[in-house]
Amino acid sequence: MDLVGKVTKTKKGNKYICVLVDYYTKRAEAYAIPNKLAAVVSRCIINFFYRFGAPKRILTDQDTELVNQ
Repeated sequence: MDLVGKVTKTKKGNKYICVLVDYYTKRAEAYAIPNKLAAVVSRCIINFFYRFGAPKRILTDQDTELVNQ
């Protein structure tokens, strides 16, 4: 999982991309999102889980934006 951006703002107001990859199938999903708020990012993660099932673990690049405060 990673967050990419800021990218050029879309007509719908999205400025970031939430990227999730299934480690075993290598299936990648990218979601355009307006910001990096926890509520927005968690919707991407939940949507991914609904489509592909809940993972045993989540790997990130451990950037500070993904660390709970």
